Amino acid sequence: MDSGFFSDDVSAPDEADVSAFESAVDVPEFPPLCPQPDNTKTVTKADASGAKVNVDGRLVGVGDTLIGAAALVAEYNGVEKASAVKDKLIEMTHLNETLFCCGIACSAQGFKTKAGNYQIDLLLANVCKQNVTRFPYEIVRLAEDIAGGLMVTMPSQVDFNSDTVVGRNGETIGEICNKFFVGREGVKTEDRQRIMRFIENLCLGAAAVGYRTESMHGAGSPQAQRIMIARQGNIQGKKQLAKDIAGIVD
Repeated sequence: MDSGFFSDDVSAPDEADVSAFESAVDVPEFPPLCPQPDNTKTVTKADASGAKVNVDGRLVGVGDTLIGAAALVAEYNGVEKASAVKDKLIEMTHLNETLFCCGIACSAQGFKTKAGNYQIDLLLANVCKQNVTRFPYEIVRLAEDIAGGLMVTMPSQVDFNSDTVVGRNGETIGEICNKFFVGREGVKTEDRQRIMRFIENLCLGAAAVGYRTESMHGAGSPQAQRIMIARQGNIQGKKQLAKDIAGIVD
């Protein structure tokens, strides 16, 4: 590293370090970057709302994958024809497609600005993201329900591949695992294991960060959307509609 700015010592700086740093950096005086600060709020709202739809689009794709995995594990478990399982898959699809509809709606209701770019519908964008903070969690819950507890209690890959002999007739740990964790006839134990691990990863593992946590906090935490919905919801206009229909004259 350049000793004029940084030191290889990453310990807490002493006064000498701070003095050297301050003396090494020559900060020029810049003119104000934005002579029209009143536009800051407008630009921020536009950018943040666009990010909300971006998050929605990504997570709907993950949801499609998780729904497919849930349907597949139901087949491997031999319960794909059960009405309860079918109903859960229907509910997962309904929730995921509702998110997709919201993303399409706020884009379709957008408009062209004077600058020539397009602005999405801010109210619908925040409604979209508010749904995103909720629906993926229910989709995950239903996927875990269909998969069953084996999703998290299944032996490790080390056990499935183990050559250690433990059985009375010379069976290895791997042979026992492959025998007793098989699902329906015609489905390899490894395939069942793979889809279980895939669901576990999306729902509870490393990939859950990009699905669950991203759904909650990506492009703004839930309360941020509620603030914007309150601002964009035109409650006064809705009150006037009710007055007009009810014949109330101020």
